[in-house]
Amino acid sequence: MKTLLYITTRVPSQDQRGDQIRAFHQLKELSKKLRVTLICLSSTKENAKQISVLQNLGIDVHSFLLPKWKRYFALSRSLFSRVPFQVSYFYSRRIDKAIQALVQETPFDVIHCHLIRTVLYAHSLEAEIKSLDFMDAYGFGMDLRYLDSKNLLKRIILKSERDRLLEFETKTFASFDRYFAISKQDALRIVHPKNEEIIVSANGVDFHQFYPKKAQKSYDLVFMGNMDYVPNLAAVTFIVNEILPQLRKKIPTVSLLIAGRDATKLIQSYQSSSIDVVQHFDDISDSIASAKIMLAPMMISIGLQNKLLQAMAMKVPCITSDAANEAIGASPNKHILTATTAQEFIDHTVNLLRNETLQTAIAESAHDFVHLHFTWEHCSQQILSTIS
Repeated sequence: MKTLLYITTRVPSQDQRGDQIRAFHQLKELSKKLRVTLICLSSTKENAKQISVLQNLGIDVHSFLLPKWKRYFALSRSLFSRVPFQVSYFYSRRIDKAIQALVQETPFDVIHCHLIRTVLYAHSLEAEIKSLDFMDAYGFGMDLRYLDSKNLLKRIILKSERDRLLEFETKTFASFDRYFAISKQDALRIVHPKNEEIIVSANGVDFHQFYPKKAQKSYDLVFMGNMDYVPNLAAVTFIVNEILPQLRKKIPTVSLLIAGRDATKLIQSYQSSSIDVVQHFDDISDSIASAKIMLAPMMISIGLQNKLLQAMAMKVPCITSDAANEAIGASPNKHILTATTAQEFIDHTVNLLRNETLQTAIAESAHDFVHLHFTWEHCSQQILSTIS
């Protein structure tokens, strides 16, 4: 059995952030065929339960504590280099030396880096195969944030990080043998002459958690996600400021659930008689089940939106941006509804809320589409077949 060293910047988890969910399910599938050792970072000591879950999968887990104060100190050093801030934020020389010692003691057949944030840890390591999962095109995403920002100081910082990321993504190619991305468009957004060699490994859906539930539809609309993530903040603000005021002229009683942890003060301020902001759910799938429609106008969109796949799996019809659907590849007006302007989102929402037959047709088609194309077994196989 081949040995795999999997390096990631957070403790993989089935119900946290997108990168943690992707890492968890990849590890779950890879550990069935390979002997896996996991290197992960943590900013607190409160991950024992999740580490135990990973160990129960047969994974040898090495979790390194990297407090936030040390991360910010590393950020200050990066001001005098070309390394992206987010790469510096997760880098520690102490941890780097520990990883080198581990590999010298127990060589690995494959070294796999999850996100470019881990690349510095693998720089001096050797293996038969070294692979990198870009996941998303972070340089491209940072450019979208830069173009969308109006604050001068913020624009200066975003531009610097964009330039660093684009340069770092390009240089990274020389250090690896295999490359992966979450979608074809993210792969092609990596600026390198060989970006067509990047293999698409999409996300899947945990169908044991996200399935059609018989629940009271307490809300017309739901938006779900981590509420300190800039693209999600932009989407919620777009809903509240651009969509709802006009939508209420046609459907005065329309209600919205904003569901997700770490809501900023701005997001919390949206709480009203017709908008609920809920940060804690025993099971986040309950937030999806409580609404008639998933409304996700992802105007700053990279990667693949888990919230859409999860809602589709639960037979909750989705309305999203053309850019967000590009990664999924669903057929507009069959599996999903897409829009680019506030008026288009409003028209689709009104049509769905007033037409239960249309709701059912899209929900059923979406459910079948996701079950066919987005299983974790199938998506992880793209990596397994390439590195094993």
